[in-house]
Amino acid sequence: MRDGGFTSSVAFRFAQHPQCPNCGGRRSKRIQYGMPADPESWEPWVSIGGCCVSPEKWECQLCEHQWS
Repeated sequence: MRDGGFTSSVAFRFAQHPQCPNCGGRRSKRIQYGMPADPESWEPWVSIGGCCVSPEKWECQLCEHQWS
């Protein structure tokens, strides 16, 4: 992890996700649909999509853009 220049495991996990096509940011989250029992326990690289499923799979934490 240090060889890649990552300062934390969270930064490493975000780097495994695609870059935002809107702003170019490297803080994309995978959208998980459904109603979680304990949303506070979810990892920071996962976005809660709610109960209405849509085709979007990713959300940018920086600009809130969603894409497939």
